[in-house]
Amino acid sequence: MSLITVTQAVYQEDYKIFLQFNNGLSGVVDLEKYLDGEVFQPLKHKEFF
Repeated sequence: MSLITVTQAVYQEDYKIFLQFNNGLSGVVDLEKYLDGEVFQPLKHKEFF
């Protein structure tokens, strides 16, 4: 079994990132709901994200 890695990551809009993996799978992930907690506060500012 091979390790699956990200081969491409492209910012789309807001908190969405297009990800492509070395196994051929790809898609857009919306990370907004995962930005919870003090450590992620700076990323809630779209200019910084």
